Amino acid sequence: MSKIKIYASKDDHEKAKRRKHLSCHFGDDDIIIGDYRLNAVHYIPAKIPKGLELDFYMDTGDDAYLLRLENKPDNVIIYVNRETTEIIPVTYIIVRKVLLDDIYEELDVIIKKIKAIGYPDVKGEAVYEIENWNR
Repeated sequence: MSKIKIYASKDDHEKAKRRKHLSCHFGDDDIIIGDYRLNAVHYIPAKIPKGLELDFYMDTGDDAYLLRLENKPDNVIIYVNRETTEIIPVTYIIVRKVLLDDIYEELDVIIKKIKAIGYPDVKGEAVYEIENWNR
């Protein structure tokens, strides 16, 4: 007899599909920030040069996202919905700020700010200007 999963809503089903789809990108080298798991897509250099982009898979425990850090002085967080080749909508969270070399400290600050904003249901793009990163 097969097990049938019952979800409270279509949204919960989409979240479960996204988390399953991205779960292969997590492993022993995950970065744990509170209850979030992140895994770098690329090598993280010791010094963060101006203009560098760092990509991470991010699992919040409820949903999965793609997080991009851009070393730029714009001080914004941008949520963008995009379709993947698997037709699973994925929200990209793009953070543009001047990054310090301690990427773990930066991720901690960024995750706190993302948690404060929440995860809006974005159709297209939503931009949040950040005045104070509260280090």
